[in-house]
Amino acid sequence: MDSNLNRQLYDKYQDLCDRSCASGSPSPFKLDGFSACPNGWYNLIDEYIGVLSQFPDICLLQVKSKFGGLRVYFSGRVSDRASAILGNLEEKSYNTCETCGKPARTESVNYWTRTLCDEHHAEWKNSV
Repeated sequence: MDSNLNRQLYDKYQDLCDRSCASGSPSPFKLDGFSACPNGWYNLIDEYIGVLSQFPDICLLQVKSKFGGLRVYFSGRVSDRASAILGNLEEKSYNTCETCGKPARTESVNYWTRTLCDEHHAEWKNSV
């Protein structure tokens, strides 16, 4: 994720990003913690972290793209309702272009899996 979008998320959720884990150890999440995420998923990540921020015992560990989908790792417990919302957001990432946020499909090329719209998929496929 570009540095401006990364900073916007960090500033918006700084309390969660800097929160210590239940064990008392500091969160491994840093200022550049969203940098491993694609720009096109900014809104999904914003919504996901917004849900997590409602729970005071959550410790944010990592946010990234893996196998073409959004992955958010955290410690702590969320409600069943929040868990369902978070699961739906992860599923939605498989239909959201990681570059621009438009409707997309997930596909693997040469062992790389990405979720891209038709335009960005063509660009990627030609570059691989």
